Amino acid sequence: MSTKAAEAKVMQEKARIEVIMRTILISCASHLRSLVIERHYDFDLTSGLPVLPLLRDITIGTVNWYTAADAHTRFPSLRRLHLLSLPRISHSFWLAITKFAPHITHLRLSRITQDTDISRFLRIILDIPRALCQCPGPICFSGACHEFSAETAHASEAITIASRLPNLEFIYVQPGVCAPRPRRTGYFENSQMVEGLEAIASSSARGEGVGRLVLLPPRASYTFEDVRKDWLETVEGKDGAWPRARPGAWSASARAGWPEGHHAYRPGHHPPV
Repeated sequence: MSTKAAEAKVMQEKARIEVIMRTILISCASHLRSLVIERHYDFDLTSGLPVLPLLRDITIGTVNWYTAADAHTRFPSLRRLHLLSLPRISHSFWLAITKFAPHITHLRLSRITQDTDISRFLRIILDIPRALCQCPGPICFSGACHEFSAETAHASEAITIASRLPNLEFIYVQPGVCAPRPRRTGYFENSQMVEGLEAIASSSARGEGVGRLVLLPPRASYTFEDVRKDWLETVEGKDGAWPRARPGAWSASARAGWPEGHHAYRPGHHPPV
């Protein structure tokens, strides 16, 4: 079978599965409360479906950047959104969230890696100011100290997005795993990202800012077994994908797994907060 023929077969199978998925969703639209779509990360919930009036929890791969401004009208009860595959986050992503789910109270972002801007963005959304930098020298390499300057377009965009998510109380972030090779491309950026998130989570746990950032242990993947377990717990009224905040629950164990030669491994050191 040629490459083109193989690709055509894959697309046909994908289209067939999506027709089945839409048929199922249409049949249960009036009473569906929790929805998980695993693997089919580009499945579009904003087209070809009726209103899902009781749907409160959605777990999907991502939200398309071209999401229509009125997409949220299909999910009037949506309060918790979990996105499974987000290596990096762009401004267009946050705009899509404001269109897809402007009334959410909980947002979980899984498998993020090498995104040094996310902590800058979350500082503004959660209204947590940067602490005094304690890094030696004129150049700061710590992700804990990074923020958008007040006069930049990025800062203005973050303020606008925060205003469009007025009910957002809890943001959960689960970093992806970056192999411990200091010279590997993106490894330094990933470490900076984690440092920034740790600093914000620590400040948030002390009651600073608005809302709460819950930092979850890094994981290489979110498997079907994980998805199924979290979904079952959710429908049973348990935590599921939304564990209750435990300040500092993973920070020490995560650092203990890093090699001593790693630039971010500093026993006894805590990021300035």
